[in-house]
Amino acid sequence: MTCPECGAVIADGEVICPLCHKEIELVSEYHSVETLIRNKNVLGRQKKEKTSERYREIISQSRENTLKRKQNKLLVMISVFCVILVILLVFGVKYYTDIRNKNDFNYQYSHARTAFENGDVEGAWAFLNQALHLDSASVSARELYAAMLLKEGQSGEAEKLYKTLIKEDPTLIDDYQALLDIYEDQGRGEDMKALLMGSSDKIREFFHDYIPDAPVFDPAESDFDSPTKMTIKDMPDCTIYFTTDGTDPTRASDVYTGFPISLEEGRNEIRAMAVNSYDIDGDITIAVYNISLAQPDPAVITPESGYYPTGSTISVEVPEGCKAYYAFDETPDDACLPVVGEIVMPEGTHIFSVIVKNEYGKYSSVVSETYVVN
Repeated sequence: MTCPECGAVIADGEVICPLCHKEIELVSEYHSVETLIRNKNVLGRQKKEKTSERYREIISQSRENTLKRKQNKLLVMISVFCVILVILLVFGVKYYTDIRNKNDFNYQYSHARTAFENGDVEGAWAFLNQALHLDSASVSARELYAAMLLKEGQSGEAEKLYKTLIKEDPTLIDDYQALLDIYEDQGRGEDMKALLMGSSDKIREFFHDYIPDAPVFDPAESDFDSPTKMTIKDMPDCTIYFTTDGTDPTRASDVYTGFPISLEEGRNEIRAMAVNSYDIDGDITIAVYNISLAQPDPAVITPESGYYPTGSTISVEVPEGCKAYYAFDETPDDACLPVVGEIVMPEGTHIFSVIVKNEYGKYSSVVSETYVVN
């Protein structure tokens, strides 16, 4: 159904026109010619209006689309410009940073050390060469250079550089350690000793384990009146060589095994030297022991010389710890009869003589008495 006033289409059951808001009279479905013509005109006008409205919508939508395209294009151009600007900024910063880092010793040195520790030898050389170009006197850079030479098997060149460094600064403990490691690997004990003996007291104290102490004798050298035995104090991780003939010990000399060394009567000169696990010789210790064994006291004979009746006896007093030997009419020795108890005087005139021998084999003077027995 359509509105008789404006021709708008009215839904079934509606009594108010949604367009002109006129009340619709419900009549029977009868249309006059005038009504039909009017309705046709209304319909035509509505169609034109709808077409115009649709055209306006299309134009409006087209304008909106065009505006959006322009806006999008502008956004793209802005985005591209920003990206280009960022790229240029990044490259500019990187270029500036590269230039700055290339001329920064600390940067080059730290990267050289990091590369070396990570096993990147080629990269380490590149950074280190630039670091040395910036500061050729740097101790840390030259130490790293020596370490890299050593890593590549150029121990000779590394040794020269380490020697130069400790000559310039004798307090460089790490460089002493590097040289000691080189000498130890090559079995150069004498060079290790020479290096440390030519260093300061502080360096020698720090590396005291590398140089063995001089051997210590017990007892210390002195003069003795009895046979003496001496020992050499134990030295862990060391081999001790010694001589008893007054010559300097070498590694071909006798090795001390811990047993006491017997000192003979007279002058005894003992020399000893320790060699440690680093194959370094220590200083030689020299001790002189003079052994002068005293004679025992002579025996005391009773009675004195004189005339005695048959059956008379002789007593001999022997010093403690000694033995006595006697003989008649001859000089006694330890092959004669030993003095045991009292001795009977033989008849006639005889010279009774006694000699004493101590535990060290020393003899006393001979004492004698002359007895005449009738």
